[in-house]
Amino acid sequence: ALILKRAPHEGARAVRLRLALALAADHPQRRALLVPLMQLDDMSAAQAASELALRGEPAASQKLAALLHSKTPSIRSTVVRALAHGLGRVHDARWLLLDADTGVRVAAAAAILSAPRRSVR
Repeated sequence: ALILKRAPHEGARAVRLRLALALAADHPQRRALLVPLMQLDDMSAAQAASELALRGEPAASQKLAALLHSKTPSIRSTVVRALAHGLGRVHDARWLLLDADTGVRVAAAAAILSAPRRSVR
């Protein structure tokens, strides 16, 4: 109950994200708190989109695809983990093995290697 009172009024996006994620995965308010966080192109958006995509939200998958082209390496790393490891979409992540940032390449390789075996081709 405290989370539901606090989250809509929380000014810090990262805190709002954590409050939403503290709710049970099937809680009806969880989605309502996460969807608005996807509107920007920051880390909170990447994490909210990752969580929603795992729950089958089509707009979240589209957001992840757009964030693959972020100028911020940590966002690309977060997205590649969600796509390859979380969603098993290795084909969408492979090109990040050639990313200019070493950390992104490592994240891409790790996500691809840990992806569900059925999705690695």
